[in-house]
Amino acid sequence: MDYTIDTVWNPAASTEGNRLTSLALDEFVGLTAVPRPGFHMGSVIAYCQAWADKHGFAHGRDDYGNFWMDVPATPGFENHPKVILQAHMDMVCVAAAGKTIDFKTEGVTPVLKGTRLTADGTSLGADNGIGMAAAMAVAVGAAEHGPLRCLFTADEDVGLVGAAHMDPSLLDCDLLVNIDLEEENQLCYSCAGNLRATMKKTADVDAVTAAETLLNVSVTNLLGGHSGMDIHKNRLCGAKALVGLLAGVEGVRLVSVKAGTALNAISQNAGAVIALPAARLDAFVAHVEAVQEAWKTTYPNETPELAVDILTGQVDALSVEDSRTVIELVAALPQGVIAMSQKVEGLVQTSSNVGVFTVENGAVEVGTSSRSCVTADVEALETRFAGMAEQAGLAFTALGKYPGWDGAPDSPLTRLFESAYAHFGVKAELVAIHAGLEPSWFSAKRPGMQMVCLGPTLTGAHTTDETLRLDTLAPTMDVLLHALKRVDTLA
Repeated sequence: MDYTIDTVWNPAASTEGNRLTSLALDEFVGLTAVPRPGFHMGSVIAYCQAWADKHGFAHGRDDYGNFWMDVPATPGFENHPKVILQAHMDMVCVAAAGKTIDFKTEGVTPVLKGTRLTADGTSLGADNGIGMAAAMAVAVGAAEHGPLRCLFTADEDVGLVGAAHMDPSLLDCDLLVNIDLEEENQLCYSCAGNLRATMKKTADVDAVTAAETLLNVSVTNLLGGHSGMDIHKNRLCGAKALVGLLAGVEGVRLVSVKAGTALNAISQNAGAVIALPAARLDAFVAHVEAVQEAWKTTYPNETPELAVDILTGQVDALSVEDSRTVIELVAALPQGVIAMSQKVEGLVQTSSNVGVFTVENGAVEVGTSSRSCVTADVEALETRFAGMAEQAGLAFTALGKYPGWDGAPDSPLTRLFESAYAHFGVKAELVAIHAGLEPSWFSAKRPGMQMVCLGPTLTGAHTTDETLRLDTLAPTMDVLLHALKRVDTLA
């Protein structure tokens, strides 16, 4: 990739910040070539091990696969308290409609557009590869810092699983900087807990008859987004859009459904093969057109592309009754904001997302991701969803839950980073967010640990529009470097 310091980096940043930004981009581009979807960490762990060996850093991994490497202090900083620089190794893998890629064996292709970095038809993986790259750049390029541990966790985007299973001994100090925030000039001190769940059943199928028309129904080109950070933006969810087209359609039978790829992503695309009584085809097409027209009012920022195509072939489908039950279940599940916080203005308190909806050979699966900073709300949703699934004849499984992180906005570490921003003329915004961050588990495993989150601006996370604003990376590096030099001042 061709780039220059003058055209990419922020001219207001320091020379050291720009230099480390160049190093960080080099490291990130290297990471984009490494396959790293959730639950498939082998390649990226091997990459990190080789990188640590190359630079002479002691390293290891716990039984789950969380990777660490220790970076010695630079001369004169040996007595500074140890700091953990933390990021996660996995990425949410999403491809544009028509894009062919095997994320288990292939990396992604970064595309530089001025000061913005995207990928060619896929998610970029800057969530959280850029956090890893920033830590690696500090490890090899920073001139002044105390002892560091770079801690790269596994399987964050599939429910903070690596953090949940982490050996607590890896958290061997009292200070941790998480580099997984997605907005410049922000410092995060608190985040929501989460419940991931599935509802499954295997239904009987029988052959589509000559009296039925076989159709492919698709909804594509939705905005999508992160089911925590974007949930308040009233975006159309692919799974919900699809059932909105099918709910109430008399005689419809599901052959197959594919909507969404990750529980924590607002799905951008959804499609279904359905069997419909031939006599109702015209009425169905008119219904689809009416729904599409209604979306223009309800979702004015969306430009969904709908297609209804007639297919031929001999296939099996669910019964009308089973199809109706499944469609009505997905239609009834809440999507979006459920409650706003009464303590923090503008903060979503509780939300839910239908991330995955699939039907294949009679196997039905519906997957949800629910978030709240109020534990009782998560528990209430779990009870509610379990009851809905039981009523529809599906088996409910809670895949995992994690606690919220109730940090303090005035901790010494947060104040140190706030003063670092002030040093560069920026008033940092202190935020609590409606998304899961790994400090949730770290705070449970090491109570009293001081933690703060920061990062450069990243938009479109978990979508094919994922974009890293490179002009925000150098100022972020400046703040990180400034604070690391001064951790000895903490009380």
